[in-house]
Amino acid sequence: MADHMKIIYTIIALLISFLFISPILWIGVISVKPTDLIFSEVISLTFFPTIEHYSNVLSSQFVTYLLNSLLVALFNIALVLLISIPAAYAVSRLRVGRKNFMFWLLTLRMTPPIVFSIPIFVIFQLIGLLDNLLSLVLVYSIFNVPLAVWFFTTFINAIPHEVEEAAFIDGCDIYNLWLRILIPIIMPAIVSISILSFIAAWNEYLFALILTITKSRTWTIGSQIFVGTYRVQWGELAAAGIIGVIPPILLLFIIKERLIQGLTLGRLRG
Repeated sequence: MADHMKIIYTIIALLISFLFISPILWIGVISVKPTDLIFSEVISLTFFPTIEHYSNVLSSQFVTYLLNSLLVALFNIALVLLISIPAAYAVSRLRVGRKNFMFWLLTLRMTPPIVFSIPIFVIFQLIGLLDNLLSLVLVYSIFNVPLAVWFFTTFINAIPHEVEEAAFIDGCDIYNLWLRILIPIIMPAIVSISILSFIAAWNEYLFALILTITKSRTWTIGSQIFVGTYRVQWGELAAAGIIGVIPPILLLFIIKERLIQGLTLGRLRG
């Protein structure tokens, strides 16, 4: 009976996985289909694949938008780590804010981003940061820092106070304490938060649409260059979508063990 249930669960899991993956697979098929077959009334999977659409995408302004997304995501990770790790240490060890502070952080993270769209647009317009990559880095950090602080606080709470006391007794200053002891201990959390922050910044659409105009567009907005007034370049649009989802997928595959370790430890210690 157990074997039959295992087979049933496996089939259900495969069906659910296919349900989520099928749109990406279909976009992948369109991205390598010749243009004349994309608009064919008869759906056919028997065709010679072409890289024409990818060639057109990679020779267009879309490459600049990809680089913009990469810069925004990387600087967002750096800023989130720079702010959240000391903040989490202050919350954990110095009891800054206590429970009310953590509750405020979580409510900020769970509030729909569109609630802040108009105030943020007005503020950045007043300070002259519209159509600037820095504005995206700052906005994304606002939503990623609360989760990171909560996550790092959980990890730091699990570190015995005796570890720090022994380090200070041995003559270790605060900088070496962080670099040689605390950072290696919370490294799984750092990797997890870095991945989550990267994906959140890489795939974000709302604020990229509101705060960018031309030069600082990210790939999610830049893919619109293939949507014209009278014609949509479906092949190029599909190719741009596939190119856009490759970096986060590769990142997850490369360091998936670190991510699972960080999320699991955070859950167990919480």
